[in-house]
Amino acid sequence: MKVTIARQIYADLREDITAGKLQPGHMLGEGTLADRYGSSKMPVREALHQLCQEGYLVSYPRRGYVVSNITEEDFFEIQQLRLALEMLSLELIVNNSTDEEILALRNILAQYKESGDAKTQVALLHSINTSFHLGLARLSKNKRLYETLSHLVGEASRAGYRFYSLAKLKERHFHERILDALLERDAEKAKEILREDLELPS
Repeated sequence: MKVTIARQIYADLREDITAGKLQPGHMLGEGTLADRYGSSKMPVREALHQLCQEGYLVSYPRRGYVVSNITEEDFFEIQQLRLALEMLSLELIVNNSTDEEILALRNILAQYKESGDAKTQVALLHSINTSFHLGLARLSKNKRLYETLSHLVGEASRAGYRFYSLAKLKERHFHERILDALLERDAEKAKEILREDLELPS
């Protein structure tokens, strides 16, 4: 399927926001983005409006678009909703996914390497965490569940840049245990580990 320029702009900006490259308060303008992509303002406006609808941006008439802020309260609410939906994912995985599909998620965890500066480490750990949780959502084989969690996990990822230190990220060793529980077909055990994994920082 051909990707439209509006879709490409949307995807690029969303990735930059969730990866922490565009921080809360960063201003975006239609003209600057149109120049960057060599397009008219129409597809830029379409992409920016979609990001506004999803809560990533706030529109200020005649000024531009600003990357929205996420408070600790917002983060807590996101994690609460994620927990409920990801628990459903785990139940569906236990019932519908093969051992081979579950084991394949270990390839995501194997991407981690102890190298680079702290900023590089944080970016890699957030990327792996996001990919792992979306991998779980995909294994649920429920398209709507995946789409909803994709948005929530993206929001949580960009909030995590503010609320999790590198040391805290390195302590989060729950993913292998979740996979082990799923391979044992123990949904309740996997849920308990997930609850630990999504616990808010102290």
